Amino acid sequence: MSRTAAASFTLAGELDLAVHDFTPSGPARGHSVYLQGQLHANESAAMLVLHEVVRALRARPPANRVRVVPNANPVGWGRYLASGSTGDGRISAGGTNWNRMFGDPRQRGGSADAVLASTLWELSHPYDVVIDVHTPEFGWPHLYAPSADRRLVTLDDIPHVLYGAPQPGPFDEAHLRLRAGQDSTVHVAVTLEIPSHEIPTAASVASWADRLLDEIDAQARQAQARGMPQRWGTMADVIAPLSGAVALHCRPGQPLAAGAPILSIHGRKGEKETLHAPSHCIPICFRRATVVEAGYWACRVIDLHSEPSK
Repeated sequence: MSRTAAASFTLAGELDLAVHDFTPSGPARGHSVYLQGQLHANESAAMLVLHEVVRALRARPPANRVRVVPNANPVGWGRYLASGSTGDGRISAGGTNWNRMFGDPRQRGGSADAVLASTLWELSHPYDVVIDVHTPEFGWPHLYAPSADRRLVTLDDIPHVLYGAPQPGPFDEAHLRLRAGQDSTVHVAVTLEIPSHEIPTAASVASWADRLLDEIDAQARQAQARGMPQRWGTMADVIAPLSGAVALHCRPGQPLAAGAPILSIHGRKGEKETLHAPSHCIPICFRRATVVEAGYWACRVIDLHSEPSK
């Protein structure tokens, strides 16, 4: 029999950061799991899914220690709502991408960004498995992991981006960089991108919550990932040569042959450019507003031919 406890923390005198802890009454089994969502303030689907996970865990408590933070960025959330939901949602008031502020999250500074980073670090670093749930700008499901042997157990049907050596900045990668210094017990730290190409429905929210509950159960059993994910590679950007509106020529989220058309860009004066697959790849992310700017990525693809960087 397990018990559950929910706690609330106040972040820097601003909005409450709701934290939900689930702790077995007896010895905890397997790997502990930390989940958070909506680090970017405009990614509400992640929050919906994690609230559903919390409700499910209250009804059927887990056998392992689990902590869930459905809205990990009350600062950005408050500013995003105050803007009438017209702001970017991905950038802090200090001009930093909310998921690039974890260069050294152990250092608590005076800014709201630094306080948020250090607080999320303190909440997450005691856990064995860290899952940061996002929604891509306008995209299809995929998962970032450092390598095949440091991934989740139950999500191999989702395309994986295996990025190799962790970089400074992202939340999940900070755990892996600092683990060598024994600042974190984390063994697996990943970013799960759930779909953002359609409005979430009650059914889709429940389905993704079930996927995460299955992973929590697998971690309690200490199940092991075997072999490779079904589809994996590295992320590559396809750059827009002109500014304009986008029309797709492919089925996003599905493999595409090298040279196949991905999309066309139509400029305001009628000029047109078609962008093609740079390799055997999966077109996975597009610009949310279907408008692109010259010199920036118009599409992100998972390059299925490349090996992860070392």
